[in-house]
Amino acid sequence: MPPSFAVTDKASIVKEKSTLRSLNVTFPQAKDNVLVHSYHITAKNKETGELDADFTAFSEFYYDPVPKNIEFPVAGLKPGTDYEIKVQALDSFNNSSKKVLLAGGQTKALEMVSAQASPSLVTTGESTTLQVKMKSFGNGSVKGKIKVDAPEGWSVEQNELEYELSGSEEKYCK
Repeated sequence: MPPSFAVTDKASIVKEKSTLRSLNVTFPQAKDNVLVHSYHITAKNKETGELDADFTAFSEFYYDPVPKNIEFPVAGLKPGTDYEIKVQALDSFNNSSKKVLLAGGQTKALEMVSAQASPSLVTTGESTTLQVKMKSFGNGSVKGKIKVDAPEGWSVEQNELEYELSGSEEKYCK
């Protein structure tokens, strides 16, 4: 008998754990007459239709109690890309669930490449300049601010660095 998901079961992406090259998918455990052994998880690149991730992960059946919900990182993805994540339950005999859970998400498209202070060593009364290099992997324009924080007792002339990147671009923010 194959494992099964409940009619109301859904998969979702944990947005706060999204990175440039990974998404975390979470979903309720499927049920089986013996045990759900693992999950077959794929990530389809919505633009190209290619599978950028395809793996099987244990259901954590070896824990007592078995967790009601489970979360897996889906790695090896492309930055700034929309994905469709599919989850299918497997039992010990490799029977697979008829129902497949789906979740959609997008990997992050913005990366701080470097941050440098010049000069990097200062003494009382001296100042330094901060330079941050940002890179966008996305297609659209993106604006934002980088918060500049300093140790207690220091003064900061500019507490935010603004950036605007259009498309796939890399540039310095000063």
